Amino acid sequence: MTGIQPAHAPTFADWKTHVLDDYRNEQLPQLLTAKTKELADKAKAGNDLAKAAKEAGATVKTSDLVVRMDRFPTWGRWRRWLRS
Repeated sequence: MTGIQPAHAPTFADWKTHVLDDYRNEQLPQLLTAKTKELADKAKAGNDLAKAAKEAGATVKTSDLVVRMDRFPTWGRWRRWLRS
């Protein structure tokens, strides 16, 4: 033991990364919703989802018609997502 330190509030520098992570986690859902709405509005206005997605830097993926017991190529079984 090198010494005794009394209880104290941590400095901002010590907690900066925690504060930043918390802020990002709080803001992410609103940002995602806003970006999704913006993409949907552009796709509706131009009547072209692929073009709007390309402008946003996103990728459009399609699949065949799926039913309840089918598998998604990248997600796995549909039933697993129904339980979530």
